[in-house]
Amino acid sequence: MFVGRFSILMSTGEKEIPHAGTYLEIDPHSRLAFTWESPHSLDDSVVTIDFAEPEPGVTEVTLHQVKFHSEEARDSHRGRLDRNSGMP
Repeated sequence: MFVGRFSILMSTGEKEIPHAGTYLEIDPHSRLAFTWESPHSLDDSVVTIDFAEPEPGVTEVTLHQVKFHSEEARDSHRGRLDRNSGMP
């Protein structure tokens, strides 16, 4: 079992926003789960990322995060992920 913490600094060009968390689960090639701590998240927010290979050479990534401040905040993240992945 892997344990540990991480920290990142997101830069928007205008400001820097610190984020951190604790790894809850690391299953190589399959799943990554961690807490998500930022000035914009609620306590106990958890992110889970699952990886699957539906066909050789193709990786499907499913991201699930719980505990947003509002539905609008959740939806703004969803839009960013869709734009970055080339999804419609």
